[in-house]
Amino acid sequence: MLGGGSAAAYVTLKPAPATDTSQVHCYARASLSSDGQGANGTEIGPGTALSPGLVPIRDAVAACAAMWRIGVLPDPRHYTQPDAAHPVPALVGCVLPEGTAAIFPGPADTCARLGLPRLTSARRSTR
Repeated sequence: MLGGGSAAAYVTLKPAPATDTSQVHCYARASLSSDGQGANGTEIGPGTALSPGLVPIRDAVAACAAMWRIGVLPDPRHYTQPDAAHPVPALVGCVLPEGTAAIFPGPADTCARLGLPRLTSARRSTR
């Protein structure tokens, strides 16, 4: 009988810049999947309050930190107008296969755990 088991392997990918700066994906959890109800964050892009036109998003981590600060994250389905600043977790920038920035809460190794390259233009973390 063969023994079962699995080993987690971290893929170290070369850090990369976002090639599409028209939008950024702000995740509520360090996961690429939704919670089964279609929510794991929000997007900032053309037509949204933080990027009303086709203006490049120059600091994806700061843009997502603003979403946490005003209470859109961790669950955009329950967003209400904030009356106070909300806590912002440590955030890390990664790059999705299509070239857009993806910002996740978590430690520095979050991108590697998700199999994504680290975003070169993002700061390591913000609070």
